[in-house]
Order: sequence, then C-alpha cells, then structure tokens
Amino acid sequence: HPYLDVTRLFLDCDIPVPEIYAVDGNAGIIVQEDLGDRQLFQIYDDEELCDEYKEKAIALIAKIQNATNRAYETHSIASRLAFDEAKLSWELDFFFDHYFGSLRGERLRHAEVAELKAELNDIAAELSNAPRVLCHRDYHASNLMIDHQKRLRVVDHQDARMGPASYDLVSFLLDRQSCPPSLAELRGHRLFFLEQRRLLGLSAIDPDDFALEFRLMTIQRGLKATGTFSYQTAVCGRGAVYQNFIQP
Repeated sequence: HPYLDVTRLFLDCDIPVPEIYAVDGNAGIIVQEDLGDRQLFQIYDDEELCDEYKEKAIALIAKIQNATNRAYETHSIASRLAFDEAKLSWELDFFFDHYFGSLRGERLRHAEVAELKAELNDIAAELSNAPRVLCHRDYHASNLMIDHQKRLRVVDHQDARMGPASYDLVSFLLDRQSCPPSLAELRGHRLFFLEQRRLLGLSAIDPDDFALEFRLMTIQRGLKATGTFSYQTAVCGRGAVYQNFIQP
C-alpha cells in the first residue's frame, strides 16, 4: 500500500510521520499514532510561534529531499512516480477544464485556448527538465501537525514522488493563503531553504536559478490548486471549504 511504503521510507529517514501500530490488509485497516488535531495553520496568528514553526517546516522539506537516494535504494513507490511533463500538463489541463468550464461556465475562443495551452505546455516542459528530488507532493499547513509534545509532524504523505526542488516549498509558502507573502519574505525563505540543503550536504543550487524555478513552480502549483478548488466547489458542492481560496 502506498501509505505504508512511504511511511516506512520516511520513518527510515527520520522524517516525523505517525508511527504504524498494526495493519490488517484484508480489512483495509491501518492503526496509527494519534497526533491530536492541531494543524500548523492554527498557530499562524501568533507571529513569533508562526515564524519558529515555519522554519522547522522548511527545514523538514530539505530533510525529505535528503531521502531521495534512500527512496531509489529501497525501490519505494515514490521513486517510480514523478512530476514529469505528462503529469504537470495533466494538472494544468485539469485547471483549464474545471476553472473555466465547471466553475465559470465559460467557453474561450479557439485562439485563446491555443495561446493559453501553449504557455502552460512550455511551463510544464521546463519544470519537468529540472533535477528531481523526493517531494511530499501536498506539503502545506493543513498537512503539518503539532503533536502533544509540540513537535512538528508530517501527514498525508502517501502520494510522495520525484519532482523539482522548489515543489514542496511553493506548496508550503503559497497554498491556501488568503494574503500571499511579500517578495522579500519569499526570498528570505528560499535562501533559508537553500542553506538547510547545504547543511545536509545536498548539491548546491544557484539562488538565481532557484528563484526562476520557484516562480514557474508557483504558476503551475497555483493553477493546479485552483483547478482542485474549482472542481471541489462546482462539481463536489464543497464551496464552503474551498471557494475562498480560488481568487487569491
């Protein structure tokens, strides 16, 4: 099961996911550690505490990337999945179909469709050529828990796969934000992240190259999320949860 596979990988690399206590595959039951119900975003109103935990969360992204070689060595399912051009393009098509179609009920002119799809395909192609590392895939403040000992813990990690080094950082800093960080804040977080990678002995990334990749990843991930929020709102009837994140 992907959840068990990735959990074993993360625990092996000292990434703080819930412990697995028992499994009954036939019944489809996994008994795991109870982390409580305090998600990271719930402490964002406390500026000092928020900054402390944000740095911990960003350092954890570097730690996940440090597990890349281990994922390949153990033949983890995460090593066999990737944000390749097909996957990135599929996510952008999902945005196109559900933002313009399901949510807005809007039909674009043929020339508009062709122009937009060409731009999106270029972004997917460029990002797919970036060096790949292990990514959580849905790394945001709702999937990070503060446990009973006030430690930061990672959940919802079963879809881990290989992708650009900027992927989880973009997701963490920009997903589900009603007020996005300033450019100066983003630059500070990027440099902190690159320093955490260096401390772990990971290959150096030029800050300017990483800034460009980060911007392209912001477009792709932001549109992917908008497509998901549009689908959940217009198709699944869950607008109360997701609609407010679409406009930002």
